[in-house]
Amino acid sequence: MIEDSNGDWQKQRISWEIVGDYVGDYVGVLDYGQEYETTSTWNNLDVVKNDKVITFDSKYFFLADPISVIHQAEQMAEEIIKVVEQQ
Repeated sequence: MIEDSNGDWQKQRISWEIVGDYVGDYVGVLDYGQEYETTSTWNNLDVVKNDKVITFDSKYFFLADPISVIHQAEQMAEEIIKVVEQQ
C-alpha cells in the first residue's frame, strides 16, 4: 500500500523486479488466480524457498463490513499460526 498526496491509502502495482524489497520473513497472498507462482522472480524469493507463504482464498476477503472484517482477521490469524507452528 502506498500513501498518495491526499493521505489516502491505495493499492498500487509494483514491478516484479523489486517485489523482493517488499517481502519480509513471511508473505501473505490473496489468491485471485494470478500467475505469479510461475515466475522465476517469485520462485527465487527466500520466503517461497523456505515455505513461508500464507495463501488466503480471495472469496472470503472482499467484504469490508464489520462482521466480515472480524472473520477475515480471525482466519488470517489462524493461517499465520499454522505456518509459524510448522517452522
